[in-house]
Amino acid sequence: MALLYNCEYKKHKNIIDIFDDVSKNLVLFPIITKKIKINIIRIIKLCSIILILQNKRENRSKHTIRYIVYNINICIYVNILIKAIKINIYTYEISIRQSLDNLFYLAEKEQEYYKNNINDNPKYNKIFPKYYLKYIIDIIEKNII
Repeated sequence: MALLYNCEYKKHKNIIDIFDDVSKNLVLFPIITKKIKINIIRIIKLCSIILILQNKRENRSKHTIRYIVYNINICIYVNILIKAIKINIYTYEISIRQSLDNLFYLAEKEQEYYKNNINDNPKYNKIFPKYYLKYIIDIIEKNII
């Protein structure tokens, strides 16, 4: 909820704090039980639903400022969660289902998409402050899956 609120009002410093808190908590508590993994997957599915609804709300235009703000922030949040699942799976040699492997692939593809857009698309420089874009690039490079 905090992420959605801060996206709506473009409070980028608060969004950075949210990402830092989530990343820090995932580092502090690296052992993900089956129950926690299922909850993380539910959060990821909920984020996907939010993006779909946001897309419909913006008249299917992926070029509005609101859509870009929501999309990049929710996708980065999801990628942080996916990385936590992936690290846990490979660290503890847990067998994975094909659907999770596909999720990892899609997350990596999304990260590259945003990294390229932030670097190449001048629209992002108009929407987001420079410190925020630098932070997003840093988090993408640290979280490459």
